[in-house]
Amino acid sequence: MIVEIDRVMRDVRQQAGSGTCGRSPCAAKRAVGEPIFSWSARRVDRVQVTFRKHEDNGRRACSWEAVRAKRTRVPGPYMAVGRDLPHDLGQYVVEAATGHRHGFWELVEKGATFRSTGRRRTDPGRAVIAAHRDELDASEAVAGLHLAAWKRGDDTVVTRALQAAMEQWRSLGDGGTLTFTWPSPHGEVTDPGRAIYRRPERQPTSDAPEDVRA
Repeated sequence: MIVEIDRVMRDVRQQAGSGTCGRSPCAAKRAVGEPIFSWSARRVDRVQVTFRKHEDNGRRACSWEAVRAKRTRVPGPYMAVGRDLPHDLGQYVVEAATGHRHGFWELVEKGATFRSTGRRRTDPGRAVIAAHRDELDASEAVAGLHLAAWKRGDDTVVTRALQAAMEQWRSLGDGGTLTFTWPSPHGEVTDPGRAIYRRPERQPTSDAPEDVRA
């Protein structure tokens, strides 16, 4: 898997014309779970991303909203989920934990207007996406590799962040929220939500009914 991640990111750097990472210290960071890119040189706008859990009669769903500079709200899609980590939440954690540049979540920060969000699409928003199409596509591939490593039980910086997010997500009741401040991979339960009552299953019995006439 380390080789696959290296190959994906090398292709992205070449296609995007961003140059090579160099032998040091980037080479040491290419181990699975270590950030590939450094965020230290960039100005970080504090963007809050809140994931909300919805549960009704055993059916689970997730929605999210990002609030970026000037209190601009970006509503995300409403998506059905099973017992696994919601797709967009997993994507967020991987991009943040690896420091992946110009993936979906950094482009949201930069003003990208995706069809999947509730913001009206604009020419500048489309231009941001077009300028970083290769990195955006690679972010999905990198997320898939790290999610697969997590499900296999690999122990890395990224899989530990995914596991922490999974435990927080599972702890939420209906309407509960988990909030991240981009680009941190560590979230905070900002509302535990409402506890879900589940009717206990009836236990089968082999006892014959009692004859009340006896």
